[in-house]
Formats: sequence, C-alpha cells, structure tokens
Amino acid sequence: MRDLAGASHFDHSFLQPHFQDLAAWKEATHALLWNAIPEQVEPGDFDAEVVERVDAGDHIREKVYFSSTPHTRVPAYVLLPKGVSGPIPGLVCFHDHGGMYYWGKEKIVDCGEEHPVLAEFKKKCYSGRSYATDFCRAGYAVIVIDALYWGERRLITDEDVRRGVNDRSKCESADAIRQTNFRSAASEDVVARALFQLGHTWQGIWLCDEIRSLDYLLTRPEVDPECIGCVGLSIGGFRSAQFAGMEKRVRCAVVAGWMTTYGAMFSYRPENTHYLQYVTGAYRYMDLPDLVSMCCPGGLMVIHGHLDDLFTAEGVADAYRKIRGVYEKAGVPDHVRLLYYDTPHEFNTEIQTEALAWLDRWLKNERGTI
Repeated sequence: MRDLAGASHFDHSFLQPHFQDLAAWKEATHALLWNAIPEQVEPGDFDAEVVERVDAGDHIREKVYFSSTPHTRVPAYVLLPKGVSGPIPGLVCFHDHGGMYYWGKEKIVDCGEEHPVLAEFKKKCYSGRSYATDFCRAGYAVIVIDALYWGERRLITDEDVRRGVNDRSKCESADAIRQTNFRSAASEDVVARALFQLGHTWQGIWLCDEIRSLDYLLTRPEVDPECIGCVGLSIGGFRSAQFAGMEKRVRCAVVAGWMTTYGAMFSYRPENTHYLQYVTGAYRYMDLPDLVSMCCPGGLMVIHGHLDDLFTAEGVADAYRKIRGVYEKAGVPDHVRLLYYDTPHEFNTEIQTEALAWLDRWLKNERGTI
C-alpha cells in the first residue's frame, strides 16, 4: 500500500505545469471528481418542516427536517441572529466524529441544558463552547445537520429499541451512551461495505446532503447568497475541506484538525484513510491538499495543533506547502492562512476567535473583492 501511495503523480493538482489557468483547472477537476462520486445532488422539493422554534434571547433556533433526496430526511438546526438587518452571511458548520455518535449537530449548537456526557465532550473538544451558536451571535445565519450515522441518524439497533435507548434524554446513563458509541464504532466498516456494495459511498452521501443543506439555507430571505462560508473540526474539518473544494458558492472556509497528505497518512495511520473520505480513484489525480485548494481564490484557513497525533508533522507540513503553492501560483497568497497551535486535537476558544475573525474578513469586511 505504501508503494501504491507513492505511485500517484497527482496529475490534476494545480501545481502541475500543464495547469496555468485557475478557473479552467477548477472546472476540469470539478467535472472529474463529480464523475467519480456515485451520488449526485438531486434538486427537488425540500418538503421542509420546522418542528421547533426557540427564542434564545439574542438568536432564534429552529429545528428543521428537510428532504435531501426523495428517500432521505435530514435533521438540522438553523440559527438566526436577532437585531441584524438586511441579508447576512451564511455558514455551513460541520460537527466532528470524535467517537461520539450519540449526538451530531448538538455538539456545536447550544440547545439549552445539556446531558453531562455531551457537556464533557464539548469541554474536551471545544473549550465547553457551542461555536455554531457563538458564530450565529456574531451575525451569521448558520445551518448544522446531522451527518449520516450521527445524532438522529445514528445506528439504532433492535436492542436499543428494546432498552429504550432512543430518545437521548438526560435520563440516559453514561454507560448506555458509551455502549451505543462502542457498537457504532464497531459497525462503521460494515455499513461502509454495504454502501459500497450498493454502489454508493459514505463521503458522497455526506457531500450531497451538505450541498442540499446550503440549498435549503439559501431559501431563507435572511441569507446573502454571495457570502457563504464553512467551518469544521476533525472529520468536520475534512467535510469543510471537501465542501469548500466542491461547492462553488463557498467564499471562505476554515479547516481545523484534518490536514495531511494521504501518502503520509498511509505510512503513519492507515486507519485514518477510512471510508468516510473515500472518492473512487481520486487519489490517482489529486491529494487532500489539492482538493481543499479548489477553494482558491476564496479565503482559506487551515489549522493544525502541534500536539495533535492523528497526523505526522511531515504530512501536515507537506500539505501546507502544496496549499500555499496553489495560492501563490494563482497570485493570491494573502487569501490563505496556514496556522499551527500548541494544542491537541481540538477547536478551542482561541482558535474559534481566530476562525471567526477570518470569516468576518471574507464574508463581512471584504465582500465582493475576490
């Protein structure tokens, strides 16, 4: 596998000499990747249903269900700040993996009184904060969905139903949540193999749901369609990277805790190259840093912690070199920030503040300048 990983020449990287025009490269590479993804976005009636609308003082929190495909209902939170006039920037925020399948969107949204297990998880990964809610308070219209296999879309077995592990109330024991997470982790590869057998990919399903979530957000009159950003940590960082690369409406992206070259990942932790980021045959054409670089000339911030042991320092440095090279070749080196922090795998208060300032620069202060 290491030999195969080293055999790719990444012929669709913008750093290859045969690519000189940024727009032409992006158009060709979008077409190549969409051809490789089994799923396709299916426009249609959202059949959206707002089942809850909470006045949280400085913002409104809506719980919404919408159809991303004729056979898929997606649960989401839509957060709207109060006291802001005119169309405002929109954010698509992605929750992490974290081995915590029991909750999805709630990991980054303040829903009021929290289960102690969820509160402890947020303390570990997010300094105890709900950054999607905080970013809404800062003047953004935010949407957060449950990714397939998390939260309301998590694995629910017959045993779960018999035991009543189905409502995620505060009455649920920490041990029951731990067992649910353990069983979900053990079944990930089974679900992935079944999806592959059916001609689908987990990553493709995620991407199409995410694009449809932006489609839905843009039906809201409060949102400025010219000012869209995305942000995420960990596998949410991968989702943010992929979304920024594949969704042309994204103007600015923040990717935290998920950046490396795939070659370095194969050599160090091949388990991190799992099915959640699988695009058929894409590695023959481009690397992960090439994918996120398709956000160019949009604003891109990539953040890695020195104490994050998911990826090697060499893999991160090589990825940064490639991303920086793309932005320099495109003539917009100031449109990218590649940051290191002396932190583990987390999106703490300091990093959230840095990320928000970056989003403000591109979605508020410099509208129309790309």
